[in-house]
Amino acid sequence: MRYYAIIEISSNALECTIIKYRNTQCLIVARKKVQIHLEQYLANYSKFNQRAMQKTAWILNQFEKVREAYQCEYTFVFMTRKLQVLKNTILLTRMINEAFEQKVNYFKSETEAYLGFIGLQSRVPIHNGIFLQSNNAHIDLAFCQEQANIELVSLHYKNDSFEADINENSNDAIQQFKDTILRETKEKNFNELFQYLIIDLEITNDLRKLLFYKKPPFMLVEEMKKQLDLYLMCNEEQLAMIKELPKKRRLYFKEGLIPIIAVIEALPIGEVCLEPFNITDGIISLLNEEMIESTQQLTELLNNEVLSNLSKSSSN
Repeated sequence: MRYYAIIEISSNALECTIIKYRNTQCLIVARKKVQIHLEQYLANYSKFNQRAMQKTAWILNQFEKVREAYQCEYTFVFMTRKLQVLKNTILLTRMINEAFEQKVNYFKSETEAYLGFIGLQSRVPIHNGIFLQSNNAHIDLAFCQEQANIELVSLHYKNDSFEADINENSNDAIQQFKDTILRETKEKNFNELFQYLIIDLEITNDLRKLLFYKKPPFMLVEEMKKQLDLYLMCNEEQLAMIKELPKKRRLYFKEGLIPIIAVIEALPIGEVCLEPFNITDGIISLLNEEMIESTQQLTELLNNEVLSNLSKSSSN
């Protein structure tokens, strides 16, 4: 039996997935995931500090032990786009290269969105959706549909309303962001109702805890809008009383609601989905569509350029 490792370095966690090849299919045999919340360093420092580097090194060492235990023939390592803007990403890249003797791969925003989309499809019956993703000072809207091209719209995120008092200017900020969305998507003719809005922002985990505790993470847009409006009206004292909201997140929580509300109001969406997903699941789904005939072919397919091209051809 031959085993392969896929290591995903994302802003929320580091994950090592071991797959085996059998009868043209890739099967998951083990998965180790460690939460690290690297986005905190992205938001607060724009770089990794010493503590983050040490923890990352320890996690990579644990992954190496897993990889050795399965005697993996090949390891595919990739880093999500959110981390690529860090000032000292090169240090993290060097650590990964030393740990696995493999280069670090990167995907374009539209490829990441599509891989996340088909990865989500493996667990949720979803036919189309809009991915709302943060990308440094921009918000990316990726419109994903079965049997259709991926449309990516990148929107500038920061403006004067965000920098002002959010309690007094939230409506103005929402309206400005809505206007931007409508202007940038005007020629796209997105008239069809999209099944889901899939949110992948820094506050996604906060919303999941607040709105979907022990419930399926799906909500009709109208109900979601009511809930978000209530949180937007909360003052500091009221936010402090919400035990599910960590203290360090309160400062940015209301600001993080702005793009979600704007997208909900501007675009035709049925439900909001906060189901966790990862790009690795999309990679495995994409590989299994290829009906792999040999381990050599599998190794050749585990390449960022090849996977990106497969994503384009699958979405056409």
